[in-house]
Amino acid sequence: MKPYRIASILILTLIMGSLCLPGKPAQAQSSAPVEAGVFLALEAAPGTVIEAPVQIRNASQVYAIDIELQFDPAVLAAEDANPSSAGIQMGFGEFLDPGLALFNEVDLEKGIARFAVSQINPSEPKSGDGVLFVIYFVGLKEGVSPLTVTNLQVASREGDEIASSGVDSTLTVSAGAPKSAATPIPVQDPGGMIQLPTPGPSSTPTLAPTAVPTAQPTLQAQPADPATASGPVDPTVETPADAVEKPFLVQNWWIILIVLLVAVIMGAFFLKNTSKFQKGKGVEK
Repeated sequence: MKPYRIASILILTLIMGSLCLPGKPAQAQSSAPVEAGVFLALEAAPGTVIEAPVQIRNASQVYAIDIELQFDPAVLAAEDANPSSAGIQMGFGEFLDPGLALFNEVDLEKGIARFAVSQINPSEPKSGDGVLFVIYFVGLKEGVSPLTVTNLQVASREGDEIASSGVDSTLTVSAGAPKSAATPIPVQDPGGMIQLPTPGPSSTPTLAPTAVPTAQPTLQAQPADPATASGPVDPTVETPADAVEKPFLVQNWWIILIVLLVAVIMGAFFLKNTSKFQKGKGVEK
């Protein structure tokens, strides 16, 4: 058999063998974007609490999400899912594992619910469908409130953004709505979530200690004109100036005298030896 045919058979065997190796099944990325929002139109009677699940579907390798949903604050209010924490919280769904929460709050004045969380190691990315969080709305008066996704960002474990789109819905508050309570939507214990402080502008009191008062005393300590000083002038202030004005050799003149004497003595010594050397050469001749 020719060598190139043997090599072709070996390569084909390696490829077929690698396909048969056990391992995790490959997860194909769906061409459809990830969708998040309230997928059903809801209806509630005035004064009753209704659970509005914000869900995700068609997810693939999702690790973090930031979603903002807007409603009509004149028609809807919301109950707190975690009274032990400040603000109005939402119930944490079971799709993602508990991790870091940057936002989990409902603003009743602006009519905005924001939920921004990320899993942490050793949690694995999540795929499929599920409930992200639950808003416990309360009907204030009859009317129709939009449930509009105004912001949506989905990210992978590596921090890459995943294509996504928001799904909008409505919640109708009507006196004729059924008052029977539905099965509660399962949520996780909020104690498993690490709540990060919400970023915001720095408060002005922290800038007060570093104001000008510490710099003013140093400016008034030494007047520009010594004659206008209220007290006697410190003589030590002029000592560095005196030291700069008088050179070192001027102050230590005796060093120059010693150097000159040594130079004279050495010159005389060399002249004497030179004359002796010349006389000796004359005798030799």
